[in-house]
Amino acid sequence: MTIFSEILNLKNVFLSFSGLLLLCFLSYLVSLLVHRSHSSQVRTSIVLSDIRTALNAKKQCQYCNKELSSSYKLKIHERVHTGEKPYSCDQCGKAFVTSTELKRHHRVHSEEKPYSCEQCGKAFVTSTELKRHQRVHSEEKPYSCDQCGKTLKSVEGLNLHIRNHSGAKPHHCQECGSAFLSKGDLNSHYRRFHSGEKPYSCEQCDKAFVTSTELKHHQRVHSEEKPYSCEQCGKAFVLSTELKRHQRVHSGEKPFSCDQCGKAFSRSCSLKSHFLIHTGEKPYHCDECGKDFARLENLKSHKRIHSGEKPYQCRHCEKTFTSSGNCNNHERIHTGLKPYRCEKCGKRFTQIGQLTIHRNIHTKERIYPCEQCGKIFCRSFSLRRHERIHTGEKPCARKKVQIMSENIPISTDLLNT
Repeated sequence: MTIFSEILNLKNVFLSFSGLLLLCFLSYLVSLLVHRSHSSQVRTSIVLSDIRTALNAKKQCQYCNKELSSSYKLKIHERVHTGEKPYSCDQCGKAFVTSTELKRHHRVHSEEKPYSCEQCGKAFVTSTELKRHQRVHSEEKPYSCDQCGKTLKSVEGLNLHIRNHSGAKPHHCQECGSAFLSKGDLNSHYRRFHSGEKPYSCEQCDKAFVTSTELKHHQRVHSEEKPYSCEQCGKAFVLSTELKRHQRVHSGEKPFSCDQCGKAFSRSCSLKSHFLIHTGEKPYHCDECGKDFARLENLKSHKRIHSGEKPYQCRHCEKTFTSSGNCNNHERIHTGLKPYRCEKCGKRFTQIGQLTIHRNIHTKERIYPCEQCGKIFCRSFSLRRHERIHTGEKPCARKKVQIMSENIPISTDLLNT
């Protein structure tokens, strides 16, 4: 109620006064109403201030004490603890915490990718994925780690990287208790080892995969796309990790070393295979001939000896091979390519095995021990030649006898004597 409206309501009182008395009364009334109005404004401002403070106050999670800026964000966050996922997909039944996640998921079924890169045309489901992809072209890495200085392209990648320093693994599997750095790793683990779910299937061969990344990598088998190429030798790869591993051939980097003998390797799988030399373990067994192998890849290649299968054909001639490695080595006969270079003397080789043997000339490293006497050799064929001293085998004499028996007829009289 305004001052003016209250004065009008008191018009009957005004009529009972006259002259100076009326002026005094009006002066008192106005000052009183002004005071009341001012007090009301002050009270109102205090109430509004209290409301703003309450609205701006951070809300605390009752499960982990994390503070969030709004009641809505708190509600969404607490679903992480409760496991509540109220939004489910009509097509596949997958459930989500928020309606936004469900809408984004619907694009998986509709194959809608509304966000496309202007530089390469690649399309994405979300604008966040597009922004992250655009940094591939700009090579921008705006997020840096305070502990080691490493720069990353996304804040999500930075958060995951920081956990490598802290050792934090906040996502736990309810089935087996295993802990993981990210929720994505946890989901992949659950599908791979517990549910067996493979939601990503290839349209060309119907092969199914646990993650969308595995499906994308597999699809390059059909498209023959190899987007990652080596600047030194031109060899192309399906995965960036394969390229990084290959580049160690040129740089000579060997980050994986054996705890028992100190030998270093460029690949972790090579170290695991090497370690079996110390343990003597050969877990992969051939059912046809009984031969044991330290690596599964070696067993698969070996089985093709029995089956006669040679699935890898040379692109320059009709010769076929049991393994892709042998095929690649053979093709270099046609191309003359020698991608493996010695960092000491610059000599180049067709095969990495040749380079490894050659490096022993510089390092004087001896890696092939004799089980009988303990003598060590730089090359495997030198070891085999040495072992004949212990076995008494004379292959040259055996070959001569074989040739003579095949070409010279033996008299029956000699046999009868």
